[in-house]
Amino acid sequence: MGRRNKAFFRDTLHIGSASLPFSYLGVPLFRGSPKAAHLKSTADRIIAKFAGWKRSALSMAGRVCLVNLVIVSSLWSTP
Repeated sequence: MGRRNKAFFRDTLHIGSASLPFSYLGVPLFRGSPKAAHLKSTADRIIAKFAGWKRSALSMAGRVCLVNLVIVSSLWSTP
């Protein structure tokens, strides 16, 4: 896509442009293989949620379900 077309769409839709890597709706967007720096914010959010569960009285199966839920929801939700 040429520069004129990009400028036309940006002006028409009133949106800005960004270069990779950046985060969209809390999900890191990047080109190529994921690097630790790209996924650090997502991992930090998940670890912060785990910290509150250390004192929890959940069974092991309950913890596994909770961990799966948090990982999936953190990838699809906004921060």
